[in-house]
Amino acid sequence: MIRKTINRPRITFALGRRRAHFATVVAQYQHNVSAYKTVGSRSVAAALRVFLASDRDEVIALAQKDLRPFLSESAWQRYWPQGIAEMVDYTRQVLARIADAIEAPGSVDEDTLDLKRPPGA
Repeated sequence: MIRKTINRPRITFALGRRRAHFATVVAQYQHNVSAYKTVGSRSVAAALRVFLASDRDEVIALAQKDLRPFLSESAWQRYWPQGIAEMVDYTRQVLARIADAIEAPGSVDEDTLDLKRPPGA
C-alpha cells in the first residue's frame, strides 16, 4: 500500500487508502476539473447532470471502444460486461453526489466515500 501524503490548500489525502472523506473527494474533483472548460461553458454541476442523464447502456457500450484498448484481453474478459456495468453504476452514483455537493456546498459533511473495488474486481 502506498503511504504518500499530498498536501494542497484545503486538500490532504493519503494515496492507497480504501476510504476518503467525501468533502476531500469533492474538493479534489473541483481542483482537477478547474483545468478544463465544460461543453457549452456549463457549470461543473450542470455538466455532470448532462452526463448523468445519458443512457446507462450507451455508456456501458462505449467501454468497448474507449476502455477496451487499455486493458489486457484477460482483464477485458474478466470485467465485460458485468464488471464494467458495476463500474459505470458506481461512477454515476459518486458523480451524482459530487454534483449535489457542488450545488449545495454546506451540505457536505465528514461522510466517507468507500473506495473499495466493486464485487468481482
